[in-house]
Amino acid sequence: MTPVEDEPPLEHDQKKGRTFIGIGIVFGLISAICSGLNALLVKMANVNGVEITLFRLSTQFLIILPIMFHKRTTVDIVGPANLRRTLWLRGFAGSTNLIFLYLAVAALPLGDAVTITYLSLVLIPIVSKIFLKESLTAVDIVFAIVALVGVTLIARPSFLFHDTYDKESSQRFGTIYALISAALRTVSIVTLRKLGPGTHPFLNMIYYSICGTVTTATILIIAQNLFEFPCIGSVPYILCMGVIGVVGQYFLTMSTKTERAGTVAILKSSQIIFVYIMQIVVLQDLPNVTSLIGAAMVLLTSIGIGIRKFQKDRNKR
Repeated sequence: MTPVEDEPPLEHDQKKGRTFIGIGIVFGLISAICSGLNALLVKMANVNGVEITLFRLSTQFLIILPIMFHKRTTVDIVGPANLRRTLWLRGFAGSTNLIFLYLAVAALPLGDAVTITYLSLVLIPIVSKIFLKESLTAVDIVFAIVALVGVTLIARPSFLFHDTYDKESSQRFGTIYALISAALRTVSIVTLRKLGPGTHPFLNMIYYSICGTVTTATILIIAQNLFEFPCIGSVPYILCMGVIGVVGQYFLTMSTKTERAGTVAILKSSQIIFVYIMQIVVLQDLPNVTSLIGAAMVLLTSIGIGIRKFQKDRNKR
């Protein structure tokens, strides 16, 4: 998924014979760093969000296709018949999430854009309760409230922060894009949970790439003024995004195979820390105090959700 990338369902599938005990943690951190790097590259590339999504996902598709061809004897490349509609839904929701994430990153400070999309972590239990009949507790509601307060501190709407009217007029759409990205990421992850272990991770990724390529290409054909050939200086960023995206997805998948779901959720949320560091060090953009407080609240919510999942996992054993 971006959001901010999409991710495979967080499942616990403890693997015997690991190289060393912390290998899954290392994999999870690498995945979080890759997601942060992709967001940074979007900020640095001088290409609009829709176009950069097209190049990013088409590059990813070209990387995954030979892998799927190699695994054609063990993986059904079109997926189980009863899950194909869900695969398409996940593909369109996940790839559209990526478009809005990139639009948000272009319009907002890097750390703010990524952190707002983590609102999906508290939306997921609510949507899962409605559509998957999963349990929803008072703790989930508390987490949702804390995360909403954190996102409000980052977005700083003018009806609450009257001193930010001028800034909001230029960043308002960026906040809207980030919120839409969070909602779409929620849909994407809930559909991944519905798919469960019945589909191979690379199958999910190839549907994701195809849907995104078709969606962005259609948008660019209809709105012809959006498309511009990227300058030579932007090409390395675009190619790196495709490679880093596949690497990040791969290490996230490997992390879920060696660590509990709660551990992986905590590791994934470390992306918030990485993107703020990149914003300060690479982009020379210092966040304001309210953004840092809001980010801390969202990060603590993510960690709290991860700890709850960890405890539930341990109780099941």
